[in-house]
Amino acid sequence: NEQSKWADWSYKPNAHECDFHGVGCTNGVVTSLDLRNADLCAPNLVDGNGDVAKDSKGAGNNDSNESNDKTDNKPKSGSELPQGSSVVPANECLGIPSELSYLSKGLQFLDLSRSPHLKGTLPSELGMLHKLEVLDVSRSSLITGTIPSELSNLMSLQKIDLSENSLSGTINPRLFQLHSVEYINFHSNYLTGTIPHTNRLQNLKVLILSRQHTPGFTGPIPNSITEVRLLENLELYGNSLVGTIPESIGNCTSLRRIDLYSNFLTGTIPARLGHIGALSIIHLKRNRLTGTIPNSISSLPTLTWLDLGWNQLSGEIPHVLGSTPLPKEVHLSNNRLRGTVPESLCNNQLINGGAPKRFGCHGILCPLWFYNEENGYASERGACIECPEHQRANPYLGSIGCQSFAQRDVLHLFYGVMKGEQAWPLDSRWNFNAQNNEGELINECGFEGVSCDDDGVIDELTLPLSSAILAQNIL
Repeated sequence: NEQSKWADWSYKPNAHECDFHGVGCTNGVVTSLDLRNADLCAPNLVDGNGDVAKDSKGAGNNDSNESNDKTDNKPKSGSELPQGSSVVPANECLGIPSELSYLSKGLQFLDLSRSPHLKGTLPSELGMLHKLEVLDVSRSSLITGTIPSELSNLMSLQKIDLSENSLSGTINPRLFQLHSVEYINFHSNYLTGTIPHTNRLQNLKVLILSRQHTPGFTGPIPNSITEVRLLENLELYGNSLVGTIPESIGNCTSLRRIDLYSNFLTGTIPARLGHIGALSIIHLKRNRLTGTIPNSISSLPTLTWLDLGWNQLSGEIPHVLGSTPLPKEVHLSNNRLRGTVPESLCNNQLINGGAPKRFGCHGILCPLWFYNEENGYASERGACIECPEHQRANPYLGSIGCQSFAQRDVLHLFYGVMKGEQAWPLDSRWNFNAQNNEGELINECGFEGVSCDDDGVIDELTLPLSSAILAQNIL
């Protein structure tokens, strides 16, 4: 089994450390500790007396098919530990030892990943390993505490992976000033605060800060991220980021993947995304983006994944979007898109798992007045279903449900048709997003020119427009 590789650490106490599994040396000096999958601090490996536990599957386990003695739990042959040696029981495991700093003379590579029983905190003494180039303590979910600020002293560091742990607190801005770093992965922790400025990370190729547990990172995406010209992979999904996607993101000409899924981003999709020739994945689903889909995206020669669903995008789908040669996934559902799906997309039988091959254009988006509650498009899990006539308040492509018309919806549609934002006097325009002191939307009965009866039902509309304004702006 996997853990049996680590048996020599317990059974050969007099052996040279450079002969241990996972230890690399140069001229007798330890330069690497590759302990991935060692399952450090695993329970029930060996008891406090140096005896192999009955249910042990780790280092020192007897590989024969014979059962162990039920009286003293010792193997009947072979794998007994030398007299006096022992392994610390899991309940006494103190986590990552600060004494690792004594290896500062040569240690360049440290990988303690994939040890689900490893617990404790990251010792600040790791910052004394001045020659360290790779630090990987990922996928050890019992590791808690904060990221030590002392790690910013590792001037030779090229890769740091602390993903899938239980780290909390903020990122010290000094950590983002290490010029040598090429790879940063803090995915799936409990980190908070804002994302530090990144303009000093000139060699950075991968930045993964995704899926922090609520609330995760807040504030805007720093504009300095657009100064990292070598950046290839940007993953910030699953946080609480606000503000807009920097228009200057187009400066990241090496970018292959941008994943900002599930945040609270607003504004429009930067047209300059379409100028990044290497870009193959654009994942902006579940934000609050508005505006239209930029035509420039259709010019990306290697685009394979485009997900803009669950936003507030409007207008029509660019007809040139289907001319992109390689898309395999195109998800635009649950926006405010109108018109028709370009035939070039409908004819691409590879998109969305081959859904267009069976369902035609419905395999891209359900048409107006139709819905699919799971995807907004037809798939093997269900076709697009027509909405009943009295539930057609959402006249958009890719709907995930049908809605009945409320009087506020009617006013909203009416206001748009009448070009209220352009044609009506400033003091008479209707603000459908305005809130009262309690944070609730202001009732439409309070709009200028709207009169309601005692039950809140609109009974009179007085338009703030002269016939001249109507003729000039509407007709």
